[in-house]
Amino acid sequence: MWTIVAAVLIAVALYVVENYGGNGFVPSWDQIYQWVGLEPSQSETTAPLPEGKTEVVFLDVGQGDAVLILQNGAACLIDAGPKDARQNLVQDLRSYGVSQLDLLAEYFLNRQTLMILALGLVAFVFDTIGGVLVAKVYNLFAKQKINPMIGAAGISAFPMSARVVNKMGLQEDNQNFLLMHAVGVNVSGQIASVIAGGMILTLFA
Repeated sequence: MWTIVAAVLIAVALYVVENYGGNGFVPSWDQIYQWVGLEPSQSETTAPLPEGKTEVVFLDVGQGDAVLILQNGAACLIDAGPKDARQNLVQDLRSYGVSQLDLLAEYFLNRQTLMILALGLVAFVFDTIGGVLVAKVYNLFAKQKINPMIGAAGISAFPMSARVVNKMGLQEDNQNFLLMHAVGVNVSGQIASVIAGGMILTLFA
């Protein structure tokens, strides 16, 4: 019981510091770091990175962390945080020698992100349909038939697609165990996804 109480108190303390730190009597993370003898990473001035090196820095922007990526003199910032944290964010960027951003992803949830999620959903739908159709076409020529349902597991969603196929098979026939076969197809789908992704990066990146 006391463990649960302690966990709740710690969670509440972290929430208060994260959202109200620096206001009134609530200390900020920088003040807490100083009390325990640590220097905040945001206040340190870093030397220029060697050629070809990449540095990833997490900056506190109030609602969470912004991600600063530095490479070959270029700077990319992911999630700029709320407007009231912009001044502190500018100071943090200057402490890392960043006067201009080459790429800014101000908000994660934007039109482009939603389009990527929609394309992913469409890809999963067509992968599932295509897997079942390919299995049906295979059965037209094969002497030993296979259950077309396992074709739906030929995607990279491991292991959920295999578990769903197995569950649907058991609903139709409680002696129809497809899990091992579906997992095999599921692993093949993962390998094919990696190969396809590598080809796309090689050809278009």
